[in-house]
Amino acid sequence: MRSHITLRVAALIALASTPSAAFASPTGVELDTSSSKIGFTAHTNLFDVPGVFQRASVSGTIDPDRFRDSSLTLTIDACSVDTDNGWRDDHLKNEDFFWCAKHPDITFVTKSVVQRKGGELVVVGDLTVRGVEAQVAVPITVQKGSDARGAFTRVRAKLEIDRTRHGITYTSSFPQPSIRNTVDLKLDLRLRHTS
Repeated sequence: MRSHITLRVAALIALASTPSAAFASPTGVELDTSSSKIGFTAHTNLFDVPGVFQRASVSGTIDPDRFRDSSLTLTIDACSVDTDNGWRDDHLKNEDFFWCAKHPDITFVTKSVVQRKGGELVVVGDLTVRGVEAQVAVPITVQKGSDARGAFTRVRAKLEIDRTRHGITYTSSFPQPSIRNTVDLKLDLRLRHTS
């Protein structure tokens, strides 16, 4: 009888010490650039200008089951801006806008994650554009998945950015259309688990 009790206790100890998915530590990540997109839409009084950033990376750790335990940094190459218009892209890269020769990176660093009623997740973090940091709150959706390359977490977000908060105050003059201060940024990121 005593040996059965001893075996049961040993089994419980072994079970408690075995890692489980529910209590797994956050895993490292890298951005799957082939399946991710960082797009934006700038607005004028006459038309909208869509564009993308062609190069970006993500570092840090993620816990797809408890996203609030994640800590991530998104780095976007400002010089990779692409609006399908070479003249306009060169203008966006110069000192009127991103000034990417001096400030090559746009970064977003997560600080906290809040879960609102209904399950909506909101990431609070520091967005730095043109070397000027501002705190933003970004509603996101998170989806776990896997494929032939392994596990990943898909993170999607939309946010409105006031460019003037980051020192981008350029205004066009007549006859060019007037540029609005707000820019819509749309993220669709596939984060590959690396550990």
